[in-house]
Amino acid sequence: MSAEHLTYFKVENFKRFDSLELTDIGQFNLIVGDNNVGKTSVLEALLFDKDGKMYFKFS
Repeated sequence: MSAEHLTYFKVENFKRFDSLELTDIGQFNLIVGDNNVGKTSVLEALLFDKDGKMYFKFS
């Protein structure tokens, strides 16, 4: 397994988030929270590159 992993993530003006910044991200993470707080939106934001193009498209 590669030693490289995402350690910082920031998204602005995406779905319900005006600004979201995640720091000190570990190699394995669990995203938890109540319904309708943005868990899926965080995962969807990770699908985009810095130019706003979608890496993966689900049908």
